[in-house]
Amino acid sequence: MPDCYHLARCSSSPNAAVLSCDALHRHGSMHLVAPIRPTLLTRQRFAMENVAPRPEDLFHESPKVRHRYLLLSPIPTFVDKAGGIWLDDLWHKDFARHFPYIEQLTLASPVVPLTEETGLSPLQADLAERLTLVALPSSTSFAQAIKDLPRLSGQLWKAVGSCDILHSSVVGWPIPPGWIGNSIALMRRKKLVMVVESAPWRRFDAVATSFKHRLRNSINEYLAKFFVGAADITFVTHPGYETSFRKHPDDKIYVTPASWIDAANILSSSVAAAQWQQKSGEPVRFLFAGRLHPHKGVAVLLEALALADQEGVHVAVDFIGEGELREQIVATAARLKTVKIRALEPVSYGEAFMGLLQQYHAVIVPSVSDEQPRIIFDAFSQAVPLVASNTLGLSSYISDEGNGFLCPPGDVAGLKDVLVRLTHNPATLRDAGLRARESASRYTHEAMHAHRHKLLLQAFG
Repeated sequence: MPDCYHLARCSSSPNAAVLSCDALHRHGSMHLVAPIRPTLLTRQRFAMENVAPRPEDLFHESPKVRHRYLLLSPIPTFVDKAGGIWLDDLWHKDFARHFPYIEQLTLASPVVPLTEETGLSPLQADLAERLTLVALPSSTSFAQAIKDLPRLSGQLWKAVGSCDILHSSVVGWPIPPGWIGNSIALMRRKKLVMVVESAPWRRFDAVATSFKHRLRNSINEYLAKFFVGAADITFVTHPGYETSFRKHPDDKIYVTPASWIDAANILSSSVAAAQWQQKSGEPVRFLFAGRLHPHKGVAVLLEALALADQEGVHVAVDFIGEGELREQIVATAARLKTVKIRALEPVSYGEAFMGLLQQYHAVIVPSVSDEQPRIIFDAFSQAVPLVASNTLGLSSYISDEGNGFLCPPGDVAGLKDVLVRLTHNPATLRDAGLRARESASRYTHEAMHAHRHKLLLQAFG
């Protein structure tokens, strides 16, 4: 279950997640079986299916997890007037992968009415018929979350009581639903599967100065370690999480890197070589693809580019994504002279995004947290190296001067130096990009789910 997406909901309404859902909440738990209209299953909406096998084809020979399985997610589910289920495009891609190996699947998540289809995909009718949906409150503020807490607790008490296994996490806003669901699962002696894909309270670029922030961060860290320690099995995205969340030697914590790419997305060696032959004769261009938010390291990157501009150095960087720092990026682009910055309009994940990646010499990931962004493997699949922060979420998969280039997190001058050096060394970028492509096949979306499937069978039969 993904915690965040670097291009998700790129054009959808920012107000969609805050609309009233009282009618749905009154029902609490629903079994939504309304068929999705075939006309909605357009080639554009399901671009990823055009390059990937259907999920059920990947696990048809393996036994399924037959226990009643409840997946608790903080990611909103959208329901149209006919009762059809819609999910964020990338969450849809990941969620659908669970059906081939889980026999009885229930999804508990905040539910809101569908107001527009942009950035969303309908859950196929055959999958919707197999899904039980528990409509949790969609809280839009901490005060609202406190008000909704009794109803949320009651719904989760009932939902967890009706399952054998709870699949959960410790993230979410304003209050992680996993805090409640996990506690109930332990009280009711249910099996608990934890997934840790990010720990957003861990930051390298800032120190919480207020008592409120320090308290919340401490609570986040304590509860994360407590629930991982109490879980029957935990999936983490990189070895750093395996080490930092392990309380006892016998804790069942497994590294399963988070990835979106399918095997069909990975360029062949001949295509990758041909593309690099063409790019090697072009000016070096870098890409930042992700949410334009401080915790993604955008401010660090902008400072590095401003420093390069002060030195009169030529560097070209494009930004793609949405977020609160977009206006600052545009303003910075207008102010700089020798450094060229562009803010691009978002594109859909899939063929369009992969095609965009192919145009660049490197992707910049200046993370200031220890998460493992999926963009790593997106870039690998297109033979594009990364310039990244030397955090465990990145250095676990990126080798400095191997398939990418690392610098300390938050190091403005260090990041500037790397970008300037590589701008004048396209051959170095080419060699790193071709090495990156060679490792992409180990980190496909199919492989991630196949690994988790195997581990679930080992743990629960």
